[in-house]
Amino acid sequence: MIKKARHANLALTTAIALSMSVGSVLAHGVVDQSNLTTGGAQLILVHQPIGQEFTPAVSTLVGVDIVFRGSSTPGSDTVTVNIRHRDISSPILATTSRFVDQCPFVPPYNCIEHFDFPSPVTVIPGDTYVIEVQVTMPIHAWQGGPGDYPGGAKIIQGVRRPELPDYGFQTYHSTDNELEICLEDLGVCESDLAECTTSSTVCRDDLAQAGEDAAVCVSDLEEGRSGLQEILRLLNLPPGQRWSNYACTGELCEETTAAINRLLGPAGQGSRRGERERGGRR
Repeated sequence: MIKKARHANLALTTAIALSMSVGSVLAHGVVDQSNLTTGGAQLILVHQPIGQEFTPAVSTLVGVDIVFRGSSTPGSDTVTVNIRHRDISSPILATTSRFVDQCPFVPPYNCIEHFDFPSPVTVIPGDTYVIEVQVTMPIHAWQGGPGDYPGGAKIIQGVRRPELPDYGFQTYHSTDNELEICLEDLGVCESDLAECTTSSTVCRDDLAQAGEDAAVCVSDLEEGRSGLQEILRLLNLPPGQRWSNYACTGELCEETTAAINRLLGPAGQGSRRGERERGGRR
């Protein structure tokens, strides 16, 4: 049901847009908020400050459409569009101006004029913003109604008028900006992936080093156990025998040989000690 409702709203918006006279400047970007109208209007000059609130759904704003009512006053005027945050008295976030010709007072008695901002405006989705329109001559009237825009209210002479039909407008966001944001996110993702890969490599190297250290430790332990077994075997030699047949070379072996021989005592002492021990047991 929701999908059907969206399709119906899109068809209605398209039908209304096709029934209007499109201004000389074409829209740039993708429509975000829309309230295309076909009702009455207020002369902008005598109702300033005049504006329309809107609630963006995306984070960028690059332009707006204003729906003007047909006028019997000929000529053109400089139309200025300001964007403000929350209310019409707040500081201007973006502004743009251009000459706009009189909207002809012939069917369909309205015109859509597009205004691009010099650079994309960053907005907060879900917050309230105001489109303010300023003129210098009594030529242009801002069309409103029928129906209400759910994301804001019209402002007449600086006062919110939520009980009245809202003004006609559309806001546009930039696909290029969204692409830049996407590319930035992709870049962050690639950076995180590279960092993860580096960390994984370091971890793998540390693990390999730990494995090598463990292998060396095991080898040392085996060698130490083998040496200990040999020493124990030699310590059980018959009394008086010297330890001189250990098959190794080097300073460490010489020190070990000397230490074991000191434990065994001078040649012959071990033999007499063994005899005394045997005599004592008789």
